[in-house]
Amino acid sequence: MATCAQCGRDFQPHSETQMICEQCLTPPYVPAQPEPKRPRVPLSFYLHSPTVWLIAINVLMYLVTGVASHSISKINNEVLLRFGANFGILTLGGQPWRLLTCTFLHGDFLHILLNMWALLNLGILAEILFGRRSFLGMYFISGLAASIVSVSWHFHTGNPSIFTVGASGAIFGIAGALIPALALQKNARLRTALSGNLVGIVIFVVYTVAYGFREAHIDNSAHLGGLACGLILGVALPSSPGGDEEEHYGRRLIIFAVAITATLTAFVALQKSEVGVLEYARAQSAYQKKDLNGAVEHLHQSLKNQPRFVDSHFLLGLIYLQQGKNEQAKSHLLAATKIAPDWSEAHSKLCIAYLQMRDLPNALASCQRAVELDPKDPDKQINLGLIQRANEDLPGALESFGKAEQLRPNGFDEEAMLGESLVDAGRTDEAIIHLRLALKAKPDDQHVRMLLAQLLLSRGDREEARKVLGK
Repeated sequence: MATCAQCGRDFQPHSETQMICEQCLTPPYVPAQPEPKRPRVPLSFYLHSPTVWLIAINVLMYLVTGVASHSISKINNEVLLRFGANFGILTLGGQPWRLLTCTFLHGDFLHILLNMWALLNLGILAEILFGRRSFLGMYFISGLAASIVSVSWHFHTGNPSIFTVGASGAIFGIAGALIPALALQKNARLRTALSGNLVGIVIFVVYTVAYGFREAHIDNSAHLGGLACGLILGVALPSSPGGDEEEHYGRRLIIFAVAITATLTAFVALQKSEVGVLEYARAQSAYQKKDLNGAVEHLHQSLKNQPRFVDSHFLLGLIYLQQGKNEQAKSHLLAATKIAPDWSEAHSKLCIAYLQMRDLPNALASCQRAVELDPKDPDKQINLGLIQRANEDLPGALESFGKAEQLRPNGFDEEAMLGESLVDAGRTDEAIIHLRLALKAKPDDQHVRMLLAQLLLSRGDREEARKVLGK
């Protein structure tokens, strides 16, 4: 026997989670208490609750990853990736299980604390209204939808290397399902009793989403993806205040089948649309392993699927530059600068390609553009100085090498280039100072050593010249 949460009478429940007797569910209603009461949940409900089990699994995974990270307060990023974080390149590249495993991982103690608190409050209510099996279906489908939206958003915004963890996408799905279930609840007495919950859930959703737009580290795309999925399921699924899932069983089955099919279809479509990025990721991996031919092959596949993917053009140009294929390098680096006109690194590498092709006017224009976009990079200043020196613009070269030396004092290239240009300008004493600094930064450089010794001999410092030469 159980006690009705509405009228206090004893009744024989049809299921373990039924909280309300048949008289209260069927008009005319038996007179109840003057003020509606919120259904009380017995202890046995918690012991068999999937919400509690989900919380237990999340906590267990947090402890496991904490041990692997040697820290319980904050989890190491490498550990999160190893245990299944939603890393778009890997997820779309053959590891789709990350869409689900990421929902059981959390980055730090506050992250899991807030998520589990929200899950406990929303999950128990969803179990009562929708039933346990329906609750689990909504939770996992919303989690998958949230992960897919997250990957899609990060690829769309040009941040495919961002990875995400957390149960918040699935939790937002439950919150989204509860909003129409409470607002459209047919049982007037229950709707009145739970009206405070509806207001609280709406405030929770609005505040969290608004806060997420202010904080860069919060994945609002997952929140909104889970919320949208939950809202749809909440409208489509019947809510049964007692958890009787046998009612409308066929309808529930069809709804979940359609939801799963739509989710999987969205994932496959996303995979196909991002083939270019995935091939680029494979090319990066091959490039890091010094497999240049493999990287080139993947990059051509990337550009075949996404001809304007600027990262593939740039990396392909860089590889061709390393291989001495200057014409091909110029072609792809030029394409990169046209697609991304404000990318200073692309202009800088294009400058080098032009320089190696002896096309000094275009080399100068590319280097000037690179410095204009990023004037605080000493390497770009050095490249510009080299072009100016090749064009016999000695004052310009001295200015560029001087800026590079100011940006990175005592660096070998900066001091050596400035020292050599000062020699060309006939400023021997200044040249000696910078060549000494260059030799100090790189003692085994014989060119600088010989040039410095010659300058010392030219002004009569034979003893100093011998020391430089090591004699």
